[in-house]
Amino acid sequence: HGPCVTGFHVPVLADAVCDALAPALQGSGSCAVDLTCGGAGHVIALARHLHALGRALPRMVASDRDPAALAHAKQAIAEVSLDGADLK
Repeated sequence: HGPCVTGFHVPVLADAVCDALAPALQGSGSCAVDLTCGGAGHVIALARHLHALGRALPRMVASDRDPAALAHAKQAIAEVSLDGADLK
């Protein structure tokens, strides 16, 4: 998968997070929650990982206590294109 550099920071454990969470995020009703989303690197990496596997994206909730980080994450997520699958 490789690291997803969002300009905010490089999530060094993105591959491990994707590998650990992907099996649990199958089927309708699955949800991933990142409450320290920072620059959205893990959220974007997970979405790209699942998309590459041909899986539908689960509901993904991202938040952060830092308003600057949250604003950056929203912008980074809005810029992601996954061949018809959108992150919002």
